[in-house]
Amino acid sequence: MKGFTGWLLAAALAIPWASAQTLLELSAGRPSLDAQALVVERGLGTEVDFTEDLGMEQDTVALGRLTHWGRRGFVCLAWEQASFAGDEVVQRTIYYSGKPYRVGTRVKSELAMERGVLQAAWQFLATPGGRVAFGPMVEVVGLRARGQLDAPQATPPVSESGTFQAVAPVPGLALDLRPGARVRLFARAAGLRLSQGSYDSGEVGVVLGPFGPLALAGGYRLLNVRVEDEPDFVRLRLDGPYLSVALAF
Repeated sequence: MKGFTGWLLAAALAIPWASAQTLLELSAGRPSLDAQALVVERGLGTEVDFTEDLGMEQDTVALGRLTHWGRRGFVCLAWEQASFAGDEVVQRTIYYSGKPYRVGTRVKSELAMERGVLQAAWQFLATPGGRVAFGPMVEVVGLRARGQLDAPQATPPVSESGTFQAVAPVPGLALDLRPGARVRLFARAAGLRLSQGSYDSGEVGVVLGPFGPLALAGGYRLLNVRVEDEPDFVRLRLDGPYLSVALAF
């Protein structure tokens, strides 16, 4: 994997960047959250659903992205931040990391996630005019997620938190279509399977412009992360539409 990553980065940076376009993009979306976790301690643990058990709601996800396109590839650097919160009277007794949150207890919960991504693609399958470009991509991702549960009114008060972070290169594919001078359609997909989990990301979208110094973009993003350390696990899925405003140069 390390050799493949180095080869692909070198190839992407070495390609001829003819007909180049660079966008500095700010986007926002409200993805749906589907997340579950099980953390066992002293033999006590309950699978907790973040939306059904804890009442976590959708929140705005912000992303900043800098992308440089060439005729046969691109390099992209992005930073994404999301936070979700819940305030719910639990309808069943749950155990998280061995601590009880009994039925009828008010539980306040938080989930915060940060993701940094570097993508590089060598789209060697391209038409001479650059209207169609397809090829391999590597996505180097750094992910940090932190969750917390608090029951301040319980006797005694209960609180528990946990943090997960990882950095990994993930192989993928990238497709770009240019049906017009001011229209770009694109699709990205990356995935990795390991013995202790998996990572999948995907995006389809359209860029309109530039119109002067500005461009507009929108699409649909997916993030699916699974981490396992038997019997514990965490599953997180975020997916939904987004809109962007970009500065072209």
